[in-house]
Amino acid sequence: AVFGLERDDLDRIEHGLVYPYLKSRHVRKWGLTGHDLRLIPQEQAGEDNEAWLREQYPETYDYLAANREQLTDRSSAWLDRGPFYSVFGLGAYTWADYKVAWCRLGFKPHFTVVTTRQDPDLGEKQVIPGDHYMFLATDDRRTAHFLCALLNAAPYQRTLRDLSSNGKASLSKSVVSELDLPPPADCPHSDRLADLSVDAHERVAAAGRDPGDDPELSAIETEIDRLVEAWLAGDEDVVSPEVP
Repeated sequence: AVFGLERDDLDRIEHGLVYPYLKSRHVRKWGLTGHDLRLIPQEQAGEDNEAWLREQYPETYDYLAANREQLTDRSSAWLDRGPFYSVFGLGAYTWADYKVAWCRLGFKPHFTVVTTRQDPDLGEKQVIPGDHYMFLATDDRRTAHFLCALLNAAPYQRTLRDLSSNGKASLSKSVVSELDLPPPADCPHSDRLADLSVDAHERVAAAGRDPGDDPELSAIETEIDRLVEAWLAGDEDVVSPEVP
């Protein structure tokens, strides 16, 4: 609760360590439908940056210090090192330029590329997936969209359902790790699949919400399925028509 912020809280602290933050309601296949605000006072879990934070972000430090008792009452063993406001689950992967994210709770095989997002108060800032999310991290935009196209394609969706006991298990990191996710150079259709993923994300972003029965998005998804099916069948010569 201390790290989750409301808009009014932004008047009390500097904005430099506040990020758009994703919860399960914000993510659908190919895009985002909103975000919360989250204060993230460290770059690495357990980082001893208290002196730096007090000097560089004094209002943020005062806000955290005012909530010291609530923060020190947390009982997780993950918080045994670092300052009183330490958080866990942070690493270099958190700050990767691109993340292919999915919800680990229940069986929701909806993958999306997460990068920066425009916020009315923060400007354009890097998006941080919440603790209900897993993600593949990369600093290459094309790789992220290629992987997202594969994971959202029908063959991979069927395999995920099989690995997850026909959709009855959660979609954990270990389940996704069992998939064969090749580098783009190993797939002759990687450029086209990346382009189609970009197009799908643009359709969802333009709608500003769940686009529902969007025929253009359906056409993009059909083409992704066709290319991935052809590649897995060993047909490298399939020609991809342009999708509007």
